[in-house]
Amino acid sequence: MSLMISGADLARLERASHALLSPLAVPSVEAWRHEAMRVVCEALGAQTGAFTMPGHARVVQVYNLDEHVAQAADRYLSATWSERGRSPDPILDRFYRLLVRQQVEVWDMHVADHLLGGTGAAWNNRFCREVLRPNGLDDTHALFVPLCRGSTTLAVHNFYRRVEPGQKLPLLRMLLPAFKAGLDTLARLDAQRTALDVLTEPLIIFSVDGRELHRNPALVFLLVSDPEQEHLLGALCRMARRLCELGFGRRSRGEDPFALAQQPVRTRKTRYRLRGTLLAASPFGQDGAVMISVTAETAPVLPSVDTLRERFGLTKREAEVALLLAEGLSNDALAGRLSISPHTAPHRTDFRQAGTELAERPHPQTPSAPLNPVCVAPVPLQAKTPRNHDSGGFRGVVRSVPGRIRTPDLLIRSQTLYPAELRAQDSGFNAQRVREVPK
Repeated sequence: MSLMISGADLARLERASHALLSPLAVPSVEAWRHEAMRVVCEALGAQTGAFTMPGHARVVQVYNLDEHVAQAADRYLSATWSERGRSPDPILDRFYRLLVRQQVEVWDMHVADHLLGGTGAAWNNRFCREVLRPNGLDDTHALFVPLCRGSTTLAVHNFYRRVEPGQKLPLLRMLLPAFKAGLDTLARLDAQRTALDVLTEPLIIFSVDGRELHRNPALVFLLVSDPEQEHLLGALCRMARRLCELGFGRRSRGEDPFALAQQPVRTRKTRYRLRGTLLAASPFGQDGAVMISVTAETAPVLPSVDTLRERFGLTKREAEVALLLAEGLSNDALAGRLSISPHTAPHRTDFRQAGTELAERPHPQTPSAPLNPVCVAPVPLQAKTPRNHDSGGFRGVVRSVPGRIRTPDLLIRSQTLYPAELRAQDSGFNAQRVREVPK
């Protein structure tokens, strides 16, 4: 039988081949399966389709058919096509073994009947009577590709015109290489995802157009543990788009690639470091991809309330306030943690404890990062410190210096303890001058 193909047929075959070759051009495997059935139906002049693919939550996915048809087909096909058991219909088990043994990759119902002995068994079985014939699917044409575990079938049915035996098989053979290549791409992608999923480092992959392809379980856990996960995800997407512009020839002048490949991101809970990498052609995309790792910087370990009280002779309340200030809380946040009025919070921070001093505090309305690392260092003062102020239950002297924020005099320094030679030089305290503590 000669095959006559029009220009419109060639255009439809080209669209079908392109869709079968590009499983990564759509957001998910399920979306690719749906698109593959649609374009193959269009190329062959069919109305309905079914895609059987082991290893997924839905082994059988249908196109233009009711969901109960998919469930009924899954009940008969999933165990056999996944090679995890037997079908309720023994004819299907026999037919599957024959397809694999004789390496049949393109078939219709007449080919199926020939494999089964030519006695009409392809139409005279339980699966055909209960699933195929009631839904007009007994004119099935299919692509069949064995995999390492099970086999995949893309079938179409309900043709607009009467189809002669073997008439559509040449068209299916033309689509077979693209179908195999698409399945191979998915297999390699699954292998790459499995390799990423065992890593403890949080990772995310984006396509060249900025679409997310995969995030590993470590990143999923990190996002769930941060209340501001949307802020972090937004930063990841923005970084991926700019890296794509950098790596694929659309970078604007003056862009610093090194600064772009490493960026800090901060949420209220944690400070993160994002590191981006451009990937060449890979299972994640023939045009390349972007991989970004997320590292949570270790938060400083603050001393306990009891440690501060014992070391500096603070009251319990003073020690609690000092630790909250070390976390970088604003006055409003401090008021919330202490269950006091925001107007009272500044007074709670205006205390002086003999023998200690606090470095200048950021503006109360501006959240700041916790000091890292944190240590507490004593500063020698005069033996007798005036006691002319008592505010909010704290005893001590208020430093009222123009242009500076009044702070409790507890020195919480980063990087190093207050140098001993400076402590020896500084034997007093001037209430009208804030002594700058060297860093």
